[in-house]
Amino acid sequence: MILEKRSSQIALIISVSFALMMSKIDSSIVNISLPVISREFNITTSQASWIVISYLLILTCTLLLFGKVCDLVNIKKFFIAGYAIFVLGSLFCGLSPNLPALVASRVVQALGGAVLNIGAYAIISRFLPRTGIGWAFGILTAVNSAGVSIGAPLGGFITVHLSWKWIFFINIPIGIAAIFQVIKAVPNDDADRKHMRIDYAGAVFSMLSLLSLLMALNLGGELGWFSVPIVLFFVGFTVFGFLFIFTERHAREPLVHLEIFADRSFLLTICATVSALMILSGTGFILPFYLELAKGMTADKVGLFILIYTSVFALVSSVFAGRLSDRIMPAKICAAAIFSVALSSLFLAFILGVPGYVFLVISMMWMGASLGFFMPSNNNQIMGHATLKTQGEVSGIMNTSVNLSFTLGICLFETIFSLQKSVITGSRNAFIFGSASCLAATLLSLASIRAKKAS
Repeated sequence: MILEKRSSQIALIISVSFALMMSKIDSSIVNISLPVISREFNITTSQASWIVISYLLILTCTLLLFGKVCDLVNIKKFFIAGYAIFVLGSLFCGLSPNLPALVASRVVQALGGAVLNIGAYAIISRFLPRTGIGWAFGILTAVNSAGVSIGAPLGGFITVHLSWKWIFFINIPIGIAAIFQVIKAVPNDDADRKHMRIDYAGAVFSMLSLLSLLMALNLGGELGWFSVPIVLFFVGFTVFGFLFIFTERHAREPLVHLEIFADRSFLLTICATVSALMILSGTGFILPFYLELAKGMTADKVGLFILIYTSVFALVSSVFAGRLSDRIMPAKICAAAIFSVALSSLFLAFILGVPGYVFLVISMMWMGASLGFFMPSNNNQIMGHATLKTQGEVSGIMNTSVNLSFTLGICLFETIFSLQKSVITGSRNAFIFGSASCLAATLLSLASIRAKKAS
């Protein structure tokens, strides 16, 4: 059922926007409360980090599985279940008396967040006309940017004026209201999928492979990249990855139809996504160090600076880019936008030592606006490869690639930054690398255009 009325389309977009904003806010809102939680639970900083890591690990590792489940069940009920699990996990988080309980509750919350991420993009692709999908993805990208940006400031405000527990409790009334909005705005999904089955072996191997890779990337800098645990994690990633591919090739109903990657345009677009979005998480990691240590900013001003000059411009440009991608081939917008990001990163690398803030502000606005053009166009391009029966699957592949890109960005930027004792030199080298990764993404996007025309 395709929604033709603009009012119905807007109501649908509001339903999924709530989901993405809640999921993105909760991936960062707790960060600023970790010192308070550490003191209350009497735990170390390293132990407290698992409050964040557990959420991100489970969210990333279950996306492929839930992408397949989304294609097997009633998508409206699937989405409502995601809200319910997320709300329940939030309640458990707020009631947690110790660290193990809080980490376990974050796992429940992450399961709900994964369902919401998958369902949001699948719902847009299933119920909106093809000419309006880019517009919708532009709004979702703006919501994503807003969620990531306001997480830390909102978490700080709630922690200071209420309690860290309300970081989680606040999700309960919002989530319940959102469920009623979904019931009202999302059409019933009556597609017949009774003959389809879940590939449980593939699901296990995919989760173990991704978990091994993410554990290696997260702990490599701390334990040493050639330490025994990290080497074993990389071996596990390789072995489980091979078993996953073998299983998918022989499964009657695979978790991921590997033949989708035979479409060179799709494969190149996924590779471009991973290469391009590393700069988003990498910049978010490096900038606070540069602004505090080299520019002397306080932590609250750093958050405000990044919010105003990066996220706001990304938010505004993404809405415009979404509409544009409904009229122009999305891959062309992606190639131009990510090339612009590469130039802005290179510009930023060489003005880091310049006194004042004028050139820094210009580079931040430039990068933010360019990323705002890239993300909704890229989402539109990827989801354009989905059929009615594979919208959840493709959404799972897309969201997994984005999360892997974010993890790689933090790891690689941190490694390059740490090789230098000088904050400015380390930051410069990191942004030069970011520019190179975006140039690679530009070439991949151009190659995807050629592959699309050739097919």
